[in-house]
Amino acid sequence: MGPANYSRTDLNNHSDVPIADPELQLAAHAARAAKLHARLMATLDTLDSERRTYAEEISEERRQRVALQAQVRSARAERAAMEEERDSLREAVLHLIEKVEVCNDYSLWPHSGLSSTSLAVPPKPRRLHEQPQTTWTAAGRAYSAALLTALREECEREHAARSAALQRVAELEAQLARREAELEERYETAPTSPIPSLSRDGAIRVLQQSAARNEALTYEVAGLVQKLEDARATLRADESLPPDHSAMTPTPTPTTPLPLPPTPPRNRASTPESPTPQRGPALAPSPPPLVRSPERLSPTPAPRHPLRDTEPPTDLARQIAAVTEDLAGLRAEQQRLSQMQHERVHPRQQEQQDALPRASTPPWRTFRRILLVEEECIRLRAELAASTTREAALRELLIPTPVPALESLPTERDLLDDRGDEDGVEMDLATPLQPTVLLNPEDLWPG
Repeated sequence: MGPANYSRTDLNNHSDVPIADPELQLAAHAARAAKLHARLMATLDTLDSERRTYAEEISEERRQRVALQAQVRSARAERAAMEEERDSLREAVLHLIEKVEVCNDYSLWPHSGLSSTSLAVPPKPRRLHEQPQTTWTAAGRAYSAALLTALREECEREHAARSAALQRVAELEAQLARREAELEERYETAPTSPIPSLSRDGAIRVLQQSAARNEALTYEVAGLVQKLEDARATLRADESLPPDHSAMTPTPTPTTPLPLPPTPPRNRASTPESPTPQRGPALAPSPPPLVRSPERLSPTPAPRHPLRDTEPPTDLARQIAAVTEDLAGLRAEQQRLSQMQHERVHPRQQEQQDALPRASTPPWRTFRRILLVEEECIRLRAELAASTTREAALRELLIPTPVPALESLPTERDLLDDRGDEDGVEMDLATPLQPTVLLNPEDLWPG
């Protein structure tokens, strides 16, 4: 046999066969890998769901376990309570048995304290047609009718009172709701206004007015004490002279009042002003505190003379009227000075407020002014404390005594008579000392 004759076409077809086989194998492996991957994903999903289910079951089992433990604890506590009650009942029964064994005589039992839970003899059944036999008397019927009427009236009164109370409660609730609504509306719509505060200038003015008033009252008290001392000295001089010289000694007539002591100057307008605008005019020096002497007023009232009670104290009344006029003049002068001070201080404040936006003050000058104002406040506080101390001393010297009856009023000679500490008569101030620190600053200015 000779060699096989193959054509070119057959050779080409035969060479394509080994190339197509690996492609088919690769496609088969890819399909198998995709199938395995799908099975893997399904397995993972199943595993996740199983894990979730297992976790839920575990948590549910734990909750059930906790609930069962709580039930077990409550059952144990209930069992312990029942065992304790059983023990106590057992002890009570044993104690009762001992008592019954000791006391076998039924006559000694406390029959009034015993109660039966069931009847000893069952009641006979009553027929339906039988009616209970009751015997009513006329008195019983009248009593029952009156009792029912009284109970019915009382019930009606209680119903009426309850209705009135409910109506009153409803009215009060309506009023309360309306008031709450008004308050809420007022609170929501009310404008917020700032609280006014007292400035440094206002505080300085208040302290200045307080110190000036205390000083004026101190001078007034000193003048009254000096008048009293002069009157007593004149009376002692008249009594010490012999009778033949009494006509030569000039005595004060009712038309001539006693000489007044010189009043210290209180015109603060003539004093130099401080260089700073915050500080007010300098105050006059205060007099030294008065010292109580044994020759002055005594709280012991003077003895009443029946012959002197009829004499009218005209001279003393005239002197009091003169002192009152002087005090009125001093008050008018004080008001005039306060008005001048008010008119002088307020334009300065307005000029300062107008000058603030135009020119800026250096910080060191502002700090210096603040220091000066603080020093002035400290000085005014010291003067106020000193004036308060003087007022306390004057109040101790001039303690008011109870006013006697109108028919036993002392005469002028009794008031001016100096017979030691036993016959002295106290005098009260015409204008009592009032604390001016607690007053409103707006009330200190006249008008």
